[in-house]
Amino acid sequence: MKKRAASQRLRLDEVHKGQFVSAEEDFELNYLITEDAQKVYRAKVVATVVSEPYISDDTAYGRIQLDDGFDTITGYVFRETTGLLEHIELGDIVQVIGKIREWQGQKQLTLEAVARVDPNLILLHRLEILKAKQEHDRVLEKAQLIYHEEGEQVRQAKERAKQEGISPDVVEALDELKYLEEREEEPDISKSEIMKNKVLSLIEKHPDGVDMDTILAEFADIYTAEEIEESVRDLLSSGEIFERRINIFVKV
Repeated sequence: MKKRAASQRLRLDEVHKGQFVSAEEDFELNYLITEDAQKVYRAKVVATVVSEPYISDDTAYGRIQLDDGFDTITGYVFRETTGLLEHIELGDIVQVIGKIREWQGQKQLTLEAVARVDPNLILLHRLEILKAKQEHDRVLEKAQLIYHEEGEQVRQAKERAKQEGISPDVVEALDELKYLEEREEEPDISKSEIMKNKVLSLIEKHPDGVDMDTILAEFADIYTAEEIEESVRDLLSSGEIFERRINIFVKV
């Protein structure tokens, strides 16, 4: 049985500034990467209900608008969870736990828990976020150093981080964040073109040739084997690389 992802306390502005990543495989979870390279699967938020809670007539779905003093977000409930909103009213202070999702470019929460709380919990919530951030910043600084010293090679950096007592997840988040930011800066270039450019750049670094296994291993964290192999075939077809020996490729 797959372990349930722990919830993490966040401010709503951190949610909106983060990068949403959709799972590529079935049964994998979507997640958010915050600006400071934290992977968040389930968010815990303390906020004020600033709209009248709504539940559809057939109870298929419901929604509330939340404001934590930093930003606002809409929280949704579906089917059997619509009952979470039955006793919630406009103006209530609530603590919610939910999965982050993105719809038409807007971050939202799919709520799994909603509870009225004492207003003092807002201050405690913010203090806990601050404390966790201070600890994370120390870890992040070490992870960034390892990542750059290893030439941004994520596999080596994750292994070294593990040996030095740093969570490999932070290194992985740094690498994903870098890739996502690069992709945003190149909105007119297709994913396949970006992939081909990366493969070509790697092959250029090996004048004597690079084998397919090395290419697959280099990009396995961000692309599927099929995508990588298709990029190699496209580069062969366009004449930018050639196959010196079986599965050994060099730049023309």
